[in-house]
Amino acid sequence: MEHWNGRTWRATPLPDLWPDTPALFGVAVEGIAAVRPDDVWADVSDLGNGFSNRQGAFLFHWNGRAWARAGFPFTGLAYSPVTADGHGGLWLVLAAKDKESWFCHYSAGHWTRTPVPSSPGPRELAWIPGTSSLWAAGDAGGFAVGTAIFKYGA
Repeated sequence: MEHWNGRTWRATPLPDLWPDTPALFGVAVEGIAAVRPDDVWADVSDLGNGFSNRQGAFLFHWNGRAWARAGFPFTGLAYSPVTADGHGGLWLVLAAKDKESWFCHYSAGHWTRTPVPSSPGPRELAWIPGTSSLWAAGDAGGFAVGTAIFKYGA
């Protein structure tokens, strides 16, 4: 990861996904959400490195000085970039191994998840500033079915 401090870019390495196995390829930073300058989140998907079947979504937290791996209780791959919810929390869409997609929400130190009404689900999320509403857009049941737009909140 690279961090801009207002004058220069500085490398800020992420911790290893798998401490005993380097990620050779198939790792993608899906998104970054800045809540505050010392509260930044990144979601990373490991699609597998060709030598193991390890896959998953991982969250990393920037505390203003360094990145640390954050706990995430669900399995699957990040399907959307992580986005702030405007109240100190986060949203992301997770594609589970059972072909279901979930809206995952982090608030007050706890994760919850809600099934996406149509899979594979939204690829984009956007919080509406000044509200508790979230917009999401993406696939509705596959390529042949079309696109769905979701709205959460008032």
